[in-house]
Amino acid sequence: MKRRNFLKSTLPLGLTPLMLNGIPVRSMATTLMSQNFSCEEIGDRAMVIVQLHGGNDGINTVIPVDQYSLYANLRPNIRIQDSGANGYISLDNTLAVADQIGLNPRMTDLKAMYDGGFLNVIQGVNYSNNNKSHFQSSNIWVTGGDSTPTGQAKKTGWMGRYLDATFPNYPVNYPNSDMEDPIGLEFGSKTVSLGFHRQSGVPIGLTLSNDPTDFYDMVSGIGGVAPSTIPTNRYGEEMQYLIDVQQSSNSYGQRLNDCYNAGSNTQSYQYNDIDGTGWNELSPQLETVARLISGGCRTKIFLVRLGGFDTHTNQVVGSNTALGHHAQRLYFLSNALRTFQDDLVGLGIADRVMTVTFSEFGRQVGENNNLGTDHGTLAPMMVMGRGVTPGVTGTNPDYANLNGNDFSSFQYDYRQIFTTLLQDWLGASDSSLTYTEFDPFVSQKLDLVNGNYVDSMGSSVNFIADPSCDVASFPVGLTYFEAELDDLQRVELRWGTSSELNNDYFEIERSADGRVFQPMERIKGAGNSNSDLSYKTMDEDPLPGVSYYRLKQVDLDGTFNYEGIVSVRIELEDEITAKAFAYPNPASDELHIQISSNEDLPGVVRMFNLSGQLVKQENVRIRKGVNTLDWQIAGLKPGIYFCELVANVNNRYDYKRLSSWKQQII
Repeated sequence: MKRRNFLKSTLPLGLTPLMLNGIPVRSMATTLMSQNFSCEEIGDRAMVIVQLHGGNDGINTVIPVDQYSLYANLRPNIRIQDSGANGYISLDNTLAVADQIGLNPRMTDLKAMYDGGFLNVIQGVNYSNNNKSHFQSSNIWVTGGDSTPTGQAKKTGWMGRYLDATFPNYPVNYPNSDMEDPIGLEFGSKTVSLGFHRQSGVPIGLTLSNDPTDFYDMVSGIGGVAPSTIPTNRYGEEMQYLIDVQQSSNSYGQRLNDCYNAGSNTQSYQYNDIDGTGWNELSPQLETVARLISGGCRTKIFLVRLGGFDTHTNQVVGSNTALGHHAQRLYFLSNALRTFQDDLVGLGIADRVMTVTFSEFGRQVGENNNLGTDHGTLAPMMVMGRGVTPGVTGTNPDYANLNGNDFSSFQYDYRQIFTTLLQDWLGASDSSLTYTEFDPFVSQKLDLVNGNYVDSMGSSVNFIADPSCDVASFPVGLTYFEAELDDLQRVELRWGTSSELNNDYFEIERSADGRVFQPMERIKGAGNSNSDLSYKTMDEDPLPGVSYYRLKQVDLDGTFNYEGIVSVRIELEDEITAKAFAYPNPASDELHIQISSNEDLPGVVRMFNLSGQLVKQENVRIRKGVNTLDWQIAGLKPGIYFCELVANVNNRYDYKRLSSWKQQII
């Protein structure tokens, strides 16, 4: 980390003091900020993520001053000039020459943010073997994955996993008095980002237009009562999912409308500054975020978007490389971000918000033949806010050591940046980061949150959050949770803890689809412990195909948390198998039977009483994969019943029992 030591002797970004009854608000804030932030104040913090769609050309965004001749030779027609009215903006001449950078000439607003101590530029961000597909790489960035097979196959988002850990059991009992607001919000998309998807159930986020009053009107008009019965097929699963999403949206419509109406903006004119180059779609999104927060909204993660960064052609205009489509995008970004930060300061909520940018990949080092650039690898990220450690993190990429037309190495994994912000800004505990699947990066955090902010009055403030403030932290320090298939086709489940607090027991839950889980076994916990402990159990009869396992931890007072999900695939190519399990157990009025099979086949589900009499049966057409069968059992006497799944496995009339279980009816 190489950065300037900032002492703010003047108001940043040209702001004038805001007066309330003749008392400067900044002076009041100085008095309040003479101490570290309380857990309650940290709980009010938010992170705003700005996604730059298309693959931002970081090379024409951040220009290497020390390697300018190499850069210029690789980009003879699209390079940013090093002097004159259209030359790059020298960011910071107090840095060592080898680390100095220039900003694109259209980014004067970001230069002002840097000079005010509100900006950190992070160089060379990527992940190993970058995938240059827009869709796949975008998914990797929001799921917290990488280019490995496992990293590319993630179906949940890191934002969703983190928020699921921090607000367990969503959407049950949400909203509530402690959290009235949607936990995640995004703009600029008709569907919720994969980044907000969690291990099971509806995503832990909502998507909005720029005006939440439109959202309120929309959800208020969503029609009618949900159907009383849902089909037991894939269509039924999708219907239930949509019903859950609708109910979640309805829960927050009025609240968002109220926050929006209660909030305000101090920079409305500046948000609408289009500089004669077109409409800046990022500005109204950030304007709405600021207004919601000022109106009392405590959403934790906001996701906003600016598109148009896929600059294969006409990235610049003729000989004036300070103009063109890419320069316009960078102006929109720079102007919107500074206006947003000015607005937060003017509203008195700048201590609550940190903003970070990312794009799915950078561009190649050398230009193409169309005054543009093609898909590349690494690119810079930027972190902004009053609580940021200002400066430049990392050094210029090596333009003399290329791998074809790409840089040969990168400096920081993007997950280091998000891990740092989750823990040091939002206050995530190590346990929450384990659930987020960012635990390998806790030891690789960067100096991005300012632990020694000096305000205009000379007072020092520590913005770094205390992870103990994570009130939803798991009462156990989970060190690992893993599953392994042995030679006998059994699944061994293992987990360990470094500490336990009031831990009554663990419960292993199993699922065939990763959404509906049922209890399998309980393992007694240690109560209170500060030692490293290990646990294990065995699933002697795993499901065919993929078996998902979830670890549930239950306190002595009955409260519980979900610690993680692992999966194991059982390959049974030569044998037809199907397994069934039912829930709830015990059951009273209705029983749901989930059947997992590796082939299509006809089957029968039967139920017998203790005398061996057949009391209920149903023929089922089992499809390969996961099937669901619902039984009405209200007329059956309370007691213990034996159930079985039999199937015609060889296209004859002799049926084979494939699965059985004991069912209690109450």
